[in-house]
Amino acid sequence: SWVQVEVPAIESASASGLTGQIRTVGWHCWSEGKEAVFAAGAGVAALPPLPDETFAPLPPKFLEDAIGSGKATFMDAWAAKVGAETAFDEAFASIQTHFICPALRQTEPWPANLWWSWSDLKAEDLAAAGASECWIASPWSTGVDAGVRCCYDAEGVYLEQWPSRVLAWYRFDWTRWQYKMDLSVETLACVGGDAALCAKFLSVRPPVGSTNNVFGGDSKWTMPRPVGGGWGDPHCQSIDGASFECNFRGEAVWAGCGNFTVHAVAEQVGTAQATIITKFAVRSGDETVEAKLDNTVTTEADPNTGLPPNRFLLKLNGEAPSEGESADEVAGAHLTISSFNNDMTIQDDQGNTVKASFLKQLVVLQVGLGDDCFNASFGLSGNNNANKSDDLVVKGTGQVLDEDSSSADIYNLFVKSWLVTTFAESLFVLAEFIPGDTSFAPIFIEDIDTSNCPSACNGDKACCFDADQGGDEFVEEFQMAVKNIEESNSKAVKFDDNLPPAFDTAPSVKRITVGSSVTLDYIAIDAVNVTRLTCDVCPDVDSDFADTYGVACEATGLNTQSAMLRVTASSLPVGNIRCVAEDDVGANATALTKVMQETTTLTVTTATMTVTATATATTLTATMTATSTATTATTTRQLTLAQAAGEKFDCLTGSLWHDSWEVDKKEWCCQHHGIACPPSTSSEQFDCSPSPTNMQFNWGDAQKAWCCQVHRIGCAHTTPAP
Repeated sequence: SWVQVEVPAIESASASGLTGQIRTVGWHCWSEGKEAVFAAGAGVAALPPLPDETFAPLPPKFLEDAIGSGKATFMDAWAAKVGAETAFDEAFASIQTHFICPALRQTEPWPANLWWSWSDLKAEDLAAAGASECWIASPWSTGVDAGVRCCYDAEGVYLEQWPSRVLAWYRFDWTRWQYKMDLSVETLACVGGDAALCAKFLSVRPPVGSTNNVFGGDSKWTMPRPVGGGWGDPHCQSIDGASFECNFRGEAVWAGCGNFTVHAVAEQVGTAQATIITKFAVRSGDETVEAKLDNTVTTEADPNTGLPPNRFLLKLNGEAPSEGESADEVAGAHLTISSFNNDMTIQDDQGNTVKASFLKQLVVLQVGLGDDCFNASFGLSGNNNANKSDDLVVKGTGQVLDEDSSSADIYNLFVKSWLVTTFAESLFVLAEFIPGDTSFAPIFIEDIDTSNCPSACNGDKACCFDADQGGDEFVEEFQMAVKNIEESNSKAVKFDDNLPPAFDTAPSVKRITVGSSVTLDYIAIDAVNVTRLTCDVCPDVDSDFADTYGVACEATGLNTQSAMLRVTASSLPVGNIRCVAEDDVGANATALTKVMQETTTLTVTTATMTVTATATATTLTATMTATSTATTATTTRQLTLAQAAGEKFDCLTGSLWHDSWEVDKKEWCCQHHGIACPPSTSSEQFDCSPSPTNMQFNWGDAQKAWCCQVHRIGCAHTTPAP
């Protein structure tokens, strides 16, 4: 029975100190041996903890044991209950409106708040579903109690199927269903290829749509903005790009805007007259995170993960988080912290970001501010107005120093003015407070002899300075620090940058009836002029394809701020179309249209939902009504065709990876859908489905050309020459 489970059989529960028995209520459990009957579909609100019981999250390890052989029954109850949570529906609607996944992974610029290139799912499970990589936006990025996972195939095309999905993630109500709990059910339902169970899961956690207009319309994706960075020893750079020596000792104001502030602490390297950043603090509203380098860590790598152990210690509002001082994930009311391989990202709910890399000897600190902070920031990172010439503003006087001022003047007038000298001004708890030292006299680059500079520095005087003051071990730290900041800024968009054209209109999905004529419209806009607008199916790019399918392309409005392209075809094959818009300085943007076959209309009724929709060769959009004993909620969801129709096999989801299918499934899918057929029974000249044994880099020229022409797969995606 999945209503009651013996604790001794549950290692994770025993480790948590729970005794007696666990009483589960579908997604939460309570201890101390109280017996209760749980009816499928009953809500958490109807089963609060009894007076002498303790709340604990359902340990994922025993989820499958808890439900025994009744997976389908469990999923029915889970979907009915969770699907009726109207509080989540509002957040879900916001995700569908404001955080639609980019149609192409190669989209530039990439949203700054879709930054979490990570998934708790195993790489092999993602690969089995056709996903090459997944990106996550957490609720601290979206501002609602939901997030989104956007997954892409090997060609960078968005997968509007699992493992892409909306994420339930309540920020402040930990008694409600959480992402980690969702993940347990997701793994149970979708890993392993059980289409019916995965369809049930996706009925309440579906993928969102895709868009070619990532930052337009109702989008709340944010542009990646430049960061200001530094790591002590005299290396500082403002957000606008002004470089200067900032060899301070103690606490200083690194950056600030409104109620968001970052302070850094630099400490002296031995007896040298140089300093390095060792800790920092971030405050948003009434919440403060402190992070410092843990120099007691000497282990190079964790034997289980191969990664170095965490070299940092955290405090949230002066106390160690419940997850521990070296936890990878910590969430507060305004700030969320996530770390991987000693790279930490801290975000607030206003679009401000702090990135910190904990190297062996020092911390590389970077700060990027939200758009609301344009020309409104303060501190050592400058005023964030895309003009580095006025960044060195002396606190209190308003004097602006020229970037070419002497290092001594910049330090004595500008840097020292931002030192924090009293505890009342500090962001740290008293035990961690190190006042800014106004008497510290650092050495500057021009004061050292660089004749013995290590060859690894390649003549970089700042690197030579590190080696002179800290020894050769600081050369590697210097190079890593420079690389980190350069990588952050390489994809950043400055406020005065020329942005590429944007696709104001560009369908990300087009459903067709094979053999019928097709019309597609694309509208590209630019601040100056759109000089070119075409697609890879157009005669000027691929005349052979255009002749075969009767494609004509007519562009109007070129050399103006808004151009339109109409693509007409007597027919089109299923596949991907890529279109390019270019401005008069060569900046370009790419839009992708996924052409999908429209088949039939289905009406499927089950015990928990009614689905009426138009099915396609890959997905269908459905309106489902999930009814529980408590409430009724109607929302838009997605299912695969095979899952909704209750077919013997799911031939659609993961069809690009059918090498691992059983023989009977291949035969059935070939007979009914023309999928996974052996070469002798397929009308296809080549197998264009990328799989572990059929990777595109092994294809010959003839196969590449045929698959590109017929299915738009395996094409060399370079910008077509004018």
